[in-house]
Amino acid sequence: MEQTIDQNLTGKKSLPEMLKVLCILTFIGCAFTFVSAVYNYATIDKKIGEMETQMQKAQESGNATVIGMLQDAEDAVIKAQQNKIPIFIITILSGILCAVGAFMMWKLKKNGFFFYAIGELVPTIYSLIFIGIGKGIFGIITSVFGFVIPLVFIILYATQLKHME
Repeated sequence: MEQTIDQNLTGKKSLPEMLKVLCILTFIGCAFTFVSAVYNYATIDKKIGEMETQMQKAQESGNATVIGMLQDAEDAVIKAQQNKIPIFIITILSGILCAVGAFMMWKLKKNGFFFYAIGELVPTIYSLIFIGIGKGIFGIITSVFGFVIPLVFIILYATQLKHME
């Protein structure tokens, strides 16, 4: 009802609150993506050294559970370091796609949804290709959140397509 009144008074559609919240969260997420991509690219080599130090301490303690978790994490960090350039480029490009898509949806353009969805799905796919699915409970939880959160946002945006042209 409120949207119809706004549309009749101004002659153009107003942005639904749900879509506004999703877009703002996306803009914040994109900013975080850009900062973390640069940070991860710049510090990945240092992380390998830190992982080795932690592994030595765990081996000295003899805790098999901690050793297993650290080994899985170290494997993921090594794979990320070996592929740091393509991961950096894909992360930045995906963030740009998400931001452009959110901006288009802010302007009530339906095509923005497809830019956004591609920008969310590409990092999920490349993480499977370059790093793989995490092992152990921590790796599995991280992998699930890496898939669930983008999927939830895509579904939430899809519910707003009816407001777009």
